[in-house]
Amino acid sequence: MSLDGKSLTLLTSGIVRPVGAGVDDQGTIYIADECGGAVWRITPGGKTTRIGGFGMPDDVVPDGYGNVLVIDLQPAIHALIRLNPTTGARETLASQGYIEPQGLVIDAHGTIYVADDYADIIVKYSPA
Repeated sequence: MSLDGKSLTLLTSGIVRPVGAGVDDQGTIYIADECGGAVWRITPGGKTTRIGGFGMPDDVVPDGYGNVLVIDLQPAIHALIRLNPTTGARETLASQGYIEPQGLVIDAHGTIYVADDYADIIVKYSPA
């Protein structure tokens, strides 16, 4: 939608429940599809790619190194995952201590913050 609210640009369709989104430095948009079990990638040129295999991804944030951090809140998973969207490789960075992880942000120094709305906590992960 334009800032004046007069026009709407549809980027894609078919996402079951888009709940979190992030944009990388190249303008690629990543969307967490909570009920579709996927992360979607929309390039600046409009190409849409579905990256499946997640339980219930709730939030996504590009990390500045070509990866996307994903919070998966499916009860059997409850994890912070690093996804390489080019290769599909995944690494679980943290999966302990969460009840219902939902919010995710990374600062300019690479520090990751995860909000758990059921446990009422914010967890901080400092880069090595």
